[in-house]
Amino acid sequence: APQPPRSHYTDDNDILILEDALQRIKLVGKIDVHSIVTGVVCAVMGYEESDGRFFVEDHIFYEGGPQKELEPLQTSPLLVLMSGLNQTAANDFSPSLELLQQWVFGNLEGLVEGHDWEAASIVRIIIAGNSVKASSKPKNHLHSKVTTETDAFLGAVKSVDSLIHNLAQSVPVDLMPGEFDPANHMLPQQAMHHCLFPRSVQFSSFKGVPNPYAFELADRYVIGTSGQNVLDVMRYSKIEHPLEALRATLRWSHIVPTAPDTL
Repeated sequence: APQPPRSHYTDDNDILILEDALQRIKLVGKIDVHSIVTGVVCAVMGYEESDGRFFVEDHIFYEGGPQKELEPLQTSPLLVLMSGLNQTAANDFSPSLELLQQWVFGNLEGLVEGHDWEAASIVRIIIAGNSVKASSKPKNHLHSKVTTETDAFLGAVKSVDSLIHNLAQSVPVDLMPGEFDPANHMLPQQAMHHCLFPRSVQFSSFKGVPNPYAFELADRYVIGTSGQNVLDVMRYSKIEHPLEALRATLRWSHIVPTAPDTL
């Protein structure tokens, strides 16, 4: 029988193996087994013990070099990040999404003191994955209601299309695929096909983009994912906070270390 899905796949008996083109060796010593995942590039300093293990005295990851200083911004452009819309049917707009649209359109100006400049400063909206919610029910191939599931899925895609159609009239919108969206499952995920969004593609301000996604904004280089890499790092280590996992990918200079082994 298939095993139930687990949130973590770590154990106190886990070991670290250093591998190069010629050999593998087990690592012990001053290195934390549970803060590293498969696929990380590093250098270790130490000595080989009589039983064939390598005792680590120090280690270093392939960190980025010195960064050039950024020019101070003359304006304050706002980049809006959204994810997890999880639309399940046509016109599945929650009050929160309605409020978001009104905020983007500038219709809330004056209602919130001190925020009059926000709507005018929005330069791009990025929808970072999981716009369409996957069915949580287990698939029964003997009595599957394919038509019902398909209708619900098409309705959810139409709902996302309506939302983007509204937003793209006033601000550029980039749509990234996520874990449950209709795109290829392995990373890097290609952009969702434009035929899914017939109303939105009429606007040049709408763009389907891949995951991971990188772009330049106000002389800044911005790169991000829909989150699968962070969740997978947490799944195969004892890093408990998503921001710590994200920071680890920077420290390792590897945005998706666990692909394609477990992601």
